[in-house]
Amino acid sequence: MKRLTPLSLFWTTSFAQAATTTHAEGPLSSAFSLLQVALSLLVILVLIMGTAWLAKRYLSTHTSTNTAIKMISGLNVGGRERVLLLEVGEQWVVIGVAPGHISTLITMPRQPVATHHPNEMRQTFSAAMSARFKQMRGTSRE
Repeated sequence: MKRLTPLSLFWTTSFAQAATTTHAEGPLSSAFSLLQVALSLLVILVLIMGTAWLAKRYLSTHTSTNTAIKMISGLNVGGRERVLLLEVGEQWVVIGVAPGHISTLITMPRQPVATHHPNEMRQTFSAAMSARFKQMRGTSRE
């Protein structure tokens, strides 16, 4: 056992010297490290952008023309409230949408969408809304 002690001291001191010696890094090694980090960052950014593009392309919901409900028009009437005109089959349905609440305002027969005469549609819509409000006032008093 006593014979191994000087040998083990020599062995541990050689490891200590090997651990304390460092290699001098030159400017070429620093530039290579910086280039390696920059390229790694670029590869990660390209992977993130590619994943986002694939998700947008394959996971997005496309509106189909064969749906039973189509949104004809919409109007914001407040910060979070909207009035929407929907086409359901041969009917137009006007709904009010608020956070946590959707209510049907009026239903009317489907009409051609006026591209040149928006006043006609406004008048029809206005007349239908007036009739609905009169009906609501009449039923609420009874």
